Amino acid sequence: MLRKLSELVLKFRWVFIVFWIVFVIAVQLFAPSLSKVASSNQESFLPENSDPIKANKLYNELFPDEGGKCSLTLIFENKKGLSDQDKKYMLSLEDYFKKNEKEYKISDIVSPASKKEYESIMYSKDKMAALMIINLDVKMYTEESNELIVSIRDGLKKSGDQNIKDMPVRSNELSVSVTGDAAIVQEEHQIVNKSMEITAMITIVLLIVVLLLIYRSPIAPLVPLVTIGISFLISRGVVAWLADLGLNVSSFTETFLIAVLFGAGTDYCLLIISRFREEISQGKDKVEALKCSIPSTGEAIISSAGTVIIGFSMMFFANFGLYKTTGPSVAIGVAITLLAVMTLTPSIVSVLGERIFWPAHPSRVHEIKKQSTFWHKLSILVTGKPGRFIVVCLIVFIPFIVSVKYLDRSFDQLNELPASADCVKGFKVMSEHFGQGDILPVKVVIKSDKDIWDNRSLQVVEQISDNLSKIDNVAKVRSATRPDGNKRNELTVSYFLNSVSKEMDNSQKSDDTKNSLGKLEELGKMADDMSGKGDFGKLVDATGQTIQGISHVNDGLESLGEGTNGAVNGLTGISGGLVKLTSGVDNTVQGIEKVNAALGNAAKSLEGMAKDKPEIIQDINYQTALGTVKGVSDNMGKISVGLKDIKKGMSASSAGISSAKDGLSKVSEGLNKSSSALNQVQVALEQIKDGQKLAQDEITNAMNSLKDAFSSLSNSKVDLNKLTQGLDKIKLYADEYYAAHKDSDSTFFIPANAEEIDPAFKDLKNAMNQYISEDSKGMVIDVVLSIPPYKIEALDTSKVIKRVAEETLKKSYLDGSEMHVGGISATFDHVRDITADDFVKLMLFVLIGIFVVLCLLLRSVIAPIYLLLTIVISYATTMGVSYVVFQLIMGYEGLSWSTTFFAFCLLVALGVDYNIFLISRVKEEYKPGDVTGGVARALASTGGIITSCGIIMAGTFGALLASPIKPLFEIGFAAVIGLLMDTFIVRTLFVPAIAVKVGELNWWPGRKVKILPRDE
Repeated sequence: MLRKLSELVLKFRWVFIVFWIVFVIAVQLFAPSLSKVASSNQESFLPENSDPIKANKLYNELFPDEGGKCSLTLIFENKKGLSDQDKKYMLSLEDYFKKNEKEYKISDIVSPASKKEYESIMYSKDKMAALMIINLDVKMYTEESNELIVSIRDGLKKSGDQNIKDMPVRSNELSVSVTGDAAIVQEEHQIVNKSMEITAMITIVLLIVVLLLIYRSPIAPLVPLVTIGISFLISRGVVAWLADLGLNVSSFTETFLIAVLFGAGTDYCLLIISRFREEISQGKDKVEALKCSIPSTGEAIISSAGTVIIGFSMMFFANFGLYKTTGPSVAIGVAITLLAVMTLTPSIVSVLGERIFWPAHPSRVHEIKKQSTFWHKLSILVTGKPGRFIVVCLIVFIPFIVSVKYLDRSFDQLNELPASADCVKGFKVMSEHFGQGDILPVKVVIKSDKDIWDNRSLQVVEQISDNLSKIDNVAKVRSATRPDGNKRNELTVSYFLNSVSKEMDNSQKSDDTKNSLGKLEELGKMADDMSGKGDFGKLVDATGQTIQGISHVNDGLESLGEGTNGAVNGLTGISGGLVKLTSGVDNTVQGIEKVNAALGNAAKSLEGMAKDKPEIIQDINYQTALGTVKGVSDNMGKISVGLKDIKKGMSASSAGISSAKDGLSKVSEGLNKSSSALNQVQVALEQIKDGQKLAQDEITNAMNSLKDAFSSLSNSKVDLNKLTQGLDKIKLYADEYYAAHKDSDSTFFIPANAEEIDPAFKDLKNAMNQYISEDSKGMVIDVVLSIPPYKIEALDTSKVIKRVAEETLKKSYLDGSEMHVGGISATFDHVRDITADDFVKLMLFVLIGIFVVLCLLLRSVIAPIYLLLTIVISYATTMGVSYVVFQLIMGYEGLSWSTTFFAFCLLVALGVDYNIFLISRVKEEYKPGDVTGGVARALASTGGIITSCGIIMAGTFGALLASPIKPLFEIGFAAVIGLLMDTFIVRTLFVPAIAVKVGELNWWPGRKVKILPRDE
């Protein structure tokens, strides 16, 4: 098959050359830029069912005006303290952005320079730093948002430049940095792209230098460079198309494509060119040389590329999107490179022939023979004492393998960027002056079918906030009940009970109550004073004397007139007294009703406590207090009703006395007229006597009513005393509860008429609105950590936050609500868990996939097993070396979380290449019963070329050491160490020694095992 392929390539070499040229031009013209469509946002790589993704979607749903929008934090610092000039600059800068809000697509600016209400939270306590929040009306992590962030950041750096319109100029002592989640991701993306350009240049230069040293020809290096360059450009375009169609591709992908394609692709080209040179040196023409070179190297190249393709393709089964897309993207690139190497490279070689080695001539092979002597001696040494070399290699490997258990992973995204990055400087300044977790809090997002403004819901919110605030590493909690992060003690039940107690105490001691009691006592005294005859008794006696002594008419009339006038005056006094008594009863009723209203409020408050905290119902003190309040309230109601009845009786008595007074007035008038009509005196006196009796009866009834009122007064005083005692008990209970819970009370209560009680509640509700959705069915709680949000401790804390929030919601009024936890800490906590699971799963998949390829290539089971084991040992040793270098020597807290995984895939997929190159030649050189000779001949013949391949591969990844991005630097270091170890130790010493020891079993069950005796 490979022979037919070589013939096809030779026949249509110009067709293949033109095809690849047209292909690459088309891709360059129509494919989007990979750097623009790739993503650096780790959250976007999480599975859709992960909690941070759900939290983000729920937040966008509940707060559509804020969710998903790009927000930037500008941090201002003056180490000498912010001056008035600095504050004026902030105000001028804010005005500048407002004037150019359309250009920068600014939707809102929050600044303490213009909004005094933000001074307390946006100026640092040491007065050295200040914040300004700029909200952009674009989505985060998009090309548009990245361009705007760059524009704002560059504008601030060039402040005062004539090219930046009216950008205000700041003092030299004032620094301004742009940070925040969107700014961090954008700057990382920007640095990665610059790093990729540096990596590409270093890789190309390194390849040219190495290939010049190998071939000593200016033409030979161009063949692999042209082939791999075309392959890379096409691969990058294809992956960019896929990203444009929706595949979430990492910004690291292009860097990996450069390293893998230029490394592996050059190796493949090198094998073909080297074999072509070998065949030419044996006297064959270029056609025959290629016909031999392609089949002999094609199997190893296809197998090697197959292991890389399989290894990276297995990453598709990862849950984490970064792995899921990067692996297949690299696999696509390797597949395209394989096609180019097997078609374009032979086509170019067939056109140039042996001129590619100019100025050298292929027939001059003495340099190769010289090199072969070294490898021949080494092969004899290794195959002669295989056991010793196995032991020596293990002695070198084992200490590093053991140290791997101490290797930690770091999730500090900021630490991955250079310290000079603007977002890193800004974040450090903010951490120093405001707190490390303020800028990137953990977000607890909750959606319920109940009204969050309901006091029962707010009670749960406060309970969650209180429980979260008690977690280690939590600095403060901002929520609907704590908008500014501080607990509202004045809205707790204990504080409210204390207020009710004071109100009841004031009700007991109020002047209205005292006056009402005094007026009740006056009623009794009036009743006693009016219980005798008084003036009315004299009136009755005088009238009787007048009737009996008609003969003394003039004297009687005068006496009667005086008596009548006195009676009228007495009745006037009685009537006035009754009016005062009626007014006193009214005041008493009003006082009692006020007291009863206070008792009613107290009872409602106590019952409200039971709804918010059902467990309090079992408290005996609570039961006693509630029973006392209700009992006294009922008695006071009865007293109020009795006094109202008394008032009605007194009103009736007053009416009767008024009638009597009118009658006596008429009597007086009649007496004046009686002087002219003595014959009518007798009749008038009889009428007077009857009127007097009627008036006396009415007065008697009134006095009886007054006595009944006084009797009720006595009962009222007794009940009022009981009321006082009950209020004292309530006050005592409220005071005890307040004293016991004032510092730990996690209740929350807003009265229905809160804004009427205190206008400040309006400002509080406006602040609460920031954390409650517009439909009142959802809310968000910001948990600010006291530690950097990327630290391992912060990731662990996010787990605790989720658990505590879930447990608090259970069996509460909001039980059954949807709840998710998001934010950077929660995001990287899920990244940690998912990548750990992926590593174990994909390690098995990759090893199994490569094992299958090796089995098909070697038609053996035994050899693939130890070949894979040696690569795993090499990987473990490399990680051990990385631990020593980075953690022990350089003081890193751990390797970047992605380093261990990518290092595994690269070292296993690429490292096994050299084993394949070697074992394929062993298979070719093998003769039945002569495994040792086959291994020695294979090692001697391939030593130089495989070593060159290893150096080239290590060199391409070595270019990553120039990257300022720590993950790329670490991956480059691990790849260089691992590949050089594979080249000079594993493939050169370890694998040949094991192959000799395994002997004929290398080919089991593919070949018949024949064991022959041999000397050690």
